[in-house]
Amino acid sequence: MVAQLFLNGVILGSIIALGAIGLSLIYGILKFGHFAHGDLMTLGAYFAFLFKVQLALPFWLAFVLAAVFTAGTAVLLNFILYRHLRKRDSVIVMISSVGAALIIRNFVLLVWGPQNKFYEKAIQMPIIIGDGLLRIKQNQIIILILALSLVIAVHLFLSKTKLGKAMRAMADNIDLAYVHHPQLLYQVNWQ
Repeated sequence: MVAQLFLNGVILGSIIALGAIGLSLIYGILKFGHFAHGDLMTLGAYFAFLFKVQLALPFWLAFVLAAVFTAGTAVLLNFILYRHLRKRDSVIVMISSVGAALIIRNFVLLVWGPQNKFYEKAIQMPIIIGDGLLRIKQNQIIILILALSLVIAVHLFLSKTKLGKAMRAMADNIDLAYVHHPQLLYQVNWQ
């Protein structure tokens, strides 16, 4: 029973870890708490629902399209709202992110409604491990593999690429990063 609770915690924690990475990157580089981040993750899940269930696209294509549309929404949100407010007090930017969260949340409710949505309505039989000690479903295995792959990809991006190193430098010291790489300030900060 303890092992099953641990496994369930690891699965849920892997989903939360993805959101935490995004929040950490935003706060580390832009220095504001992005309260709309969870709502952007929810919007991404609904984009995946749109492509996978409503439009009946293959899983991999739905996953890629949902990621692209969610990233596009984040870029649009930055272009319309945050880029103009970033030069002001950080409290104003945080309050605007609460407003953005409400807009995204109500957009999801308007388009998809308040009812629970399911990617699959079929009952998945769990894989039983260790004489019934652990039970894990196929979609939980996919969640674990995808979360681990994305965490590793973000780590490699931040530690091995020029843009990733510039992002880390900006998170440490914006002025020093600008002195060493003035051309990267625009790419990372989008100003």
